[in-house]
Amino acid sequence: MHAIIAILLILAGPQITVAQSTDYTSILQANPYYYVPQVNTLAFQSSLISFGPLPVGDQTLWNFTSAYTSNNSTYFTGTATGYINTTNGSTSSISGTINSSGNVYINFISSSETNVGVGQFVNVGGVNQFLMQTHSGSAASYVNHWSYMAPTNSLNQITLQSESSVATYPTNSIWNEYSWLAGTDWRYNAPALQGVGLFTIASYSYNNGLKFLYRYLI
Repeated sequence: MHAIIAILLILAGPQITVAQSTDYTSILQANPYYYVPQVNTLAFQSSLISFGPLPVGDQTLWNFTSAYTSNNSTYFTGTATGYINTTNGSTSSISGTINSSGNVYINFISSSETNVGVGQFVNVGGVNQFLMQTHSGSAASYVNHWSYMAPTNSLNQITLQSESSVATYPTNSIWNEYSWLAGTDWRYNAPALQGVGLFTIASYSYNNGLKFLYRYLI
């Protein structure tokens, strides 16, 4: 369901292009710092024990320390610091790739777990940035976040802000355009997950976060 919501957000968002025949290595070397723009800080936290997604502010900072090209792909490493509904940052190592089509795959490796991010390296209004979906945590508490990661000249000021106050996320006004989803039917095909079938979005509401109530029509 998160992936479907994410796709809808992309379709309604700004015009983007996937960079073609781009020297991603040079871009990452020239712009090693990335952050979550305030408009994209909304993430959802939940668990397998009690599934009830709750909105949280997620400011994540990336610092790439190396990038090189091999076999038509860019490989990069670095450090990620995530401030998810907290001012106490959680640090992990980054190990990622960008292939020749701009597809991105990143492992976020900490002492206790490895989380995954997938997406595209895109150009939005002339700015090269990542468009990523990440899933982090464990069954006790996990977070899904779909966001642009935009370049910045320095992480110092954003780090200070993140350590002094929890990241806020946009108000409900920007989500009103999605109210048409209520009552619509959707088909999915994911044999590796829940198989093939239909579901209906029964209702739509925004109460400190974007929420859907849906039922399956198998």
